[in-house]
Amino acid sequence: MEQYFILSESKFSYIKNRLDDIIETYNELDIMTENILNTYDKQNISETNISETNNIETEKKYIDIFNIPEAKEIYAELSESVKILKNICKKRIQQQCEHSIVKDSIDIAQEKSQQITYCEKCEKTFTQ
Repeated sequence: MEQYFILSESKFSYIKNRLDDIIETYNELDIMTENILNTYDKQNISETNISETNNIETEKKYIDIFNIPEAKEIYAELSESVKILKNICKKRIQQQCEHSIVKDSIDIAQEKSQQITYCEKCEKTFTQ
């Protein structure tokens, strides 16, 4: 059972990282879309002929239907759900693990280290 949760946590981490990448891409698209729509708004339509004006308005409508903020919100909610599932797996792993305790020293500065105690199987840290 422990192996199931370890594998699940790993897969949820993978999904969460991909979702974070997708959200970041949506952020970039959101900025690009805002910039292009601002460019359309700043164009002096009175200096263009009617067919060009219609093309600009059509393009603006297509860009508006991307609805990037809404899509970004959906992925953010999904990312939060995956994060919760990952935490559930991590908790279950730590509850079911037959801990193999290790005491180690980690560098926290160039001339300073700190002692830590953790399980080498599930990576749970223990306070000293």
